[in-house]
Amino acid sequence: MKIHTQKIAEKNELVLWEDVFKSLNQYWNSKSISDYLESWNFLTGGIKMSLKNAILYNFFLLLFFGFLCQYLQFTGNSLTNLFLTFIGWVLLFSAFYLIKLEGFKLQLKTIIK
Repeated sequence: MKIHTQKIAEKNELVLWEDVFKSLNQYWNSKSISDYLESWNFLTGGIKMSLKNAILYNFFLLLFFGFLCQYLQFTGNSLTNLFLTFIGWVLLFSAFYLIKLEGFKLQLKTIIK
């Protein structure tokens, strides 16, 4: 009786895991994987764009802000500390998102193999 109950319990566990795998498969098939930063993030705020475009966007913002800081330094105001903070912010979060993206790619490669 105990062996029979154990086999039924194992069969129910297999059915449950089968349901979990089916639902995960349906979830993954309905989602497309991309490198888009969709929700609010530290690089683009709320603007939806790819990671590559976000880095380019921040590069051009750095150039513009750098020229603005140089102009303001000629007029007597100095925003150099703010500019250096902005550079650090962009470098820190660009590296953060690039590391997350590469880690995710590595996980996908190991799952697929």
